[in-house]
Amino acid sequence: MVSCSSSVPGTYNVTIIGTSDAIRHGAISTFRFATSPPPEFTISAITSLSFVASSTATSSVTVSSLGGFDQQVNLTSTVYPSIGLSISLNPQSFVNGSGTSSAAFSSSTPGDYTVTITGTSKSLSHTATIIVAVTLAGPPDFAISASSNSLNVEAGSPGTTKITITPYNGFTGSIALEVSTPGDVSCDLSTTSIQSSGESTLTCSSRIAGDYTVTIGATGGAGPHTTTVDLHVATVSSAAPSPSTIRGLTSALFYVIIGVIIMVVVAGAALELRRSRLSKS
Repeated sequence: MVSCSSSVPGTYNVTIIGTSDAIRHGAISTFRFATSPPPEFTISAITSLSFVASSTATSSVTVSSLGGFDQQVNLTSTVYPSIGLSISLNPQSFVNGSGTSSAAFSSSTPGDYTVTITGTSKSLSHTATIIVAVTLAGPPDFAISASSNSLNVEAGSPGTTKITITPYNGFTGSIALEVSTPGDVSCDLSTTSIQSSGESTLTCSSRIAGDYTVTIGATGGAGPHTTTVDLHVATVSSAAPSPSTIRGLTSALFYVIIGVIIMVVVAGAALELRRSRLSKS
């Protein structure tokens, strides 16, 4: 194997000659040496981001080294339009030419913003662009849900589930709960008034087997909200008949005892008869 090196880029033909006494042979091998790229770095980030006004969001900005690059890279940011969106980078520089920075965004002004993150190291400079969409926050409101939307009970036996109120967008109002049931179903809520957030226990029962839908309504937010619970009522399982008793004893045990008594009486009578015969003889 022939190994060659060169500090000058180009294509070179190398002749390899083999000799043995008067015998001589040659072979040509071509070596191509390309120019090595200088040490460099790249910068990348999530290309798009969206969050609700008056809240915050974060994105990662990554600097990667190429070709052994190990110089300090400094990060800066620009925003267009320049008013309405704030951004902070942490950290703002990487001493060894690579790393990940967290870009934190905040805004109370809805709109679309173009954020340009620039990484510079001496004469080198690269950029990454992030499109940030700031949307309007919805009105304060709440959501209603059931811990289980299906209950299975026997006729006459109750079943329970939790009804949960979860606020969002800063809702702090009072919520009134009510339950609507079919005619053959009875349901109660442990509480019908919740302030902002909380739970109420729903208890339902029916004496008639069947499938029913129970609706729980909540008012007090941007509009009425409902959730439903499916109630399956099964027929009560028939119990096994109790064994009959005689004088507090099961009939089987009573007759066993009677049988034993009869056997004892018969055996006693037979023994007495035998003694009587023996005495006469």
